[in-house]
Amino acid sequence: MERNYKIDILRAYAIITVIIGHSIQFGQGPSPSFFEDYVFKFIYSFHMPLFMLLSGYLFYLTLNRHSFSI
Repeated sequence: MERNYKIDILRAYAIITVIIGHSIQFGQGPSPSFFEDYVFKFIYSFHMPLFMLLSGYLFYLTLNRHSFSI
């Protein structure tokens, strides 16, 4: 099976958005004003579901490639 570079690009994008989101969250100090930041809200609306989607897809491919039987 060949490597799917689209998955790698999506993973890199998700990792970068997590870094940006955490930078917004912890870069403003103890103030909770980051909850009102539109970039923060946008990033946190999809970055974890994207990781879960990619993980599930790759796990599905692994199961099919090794044809495990339960």
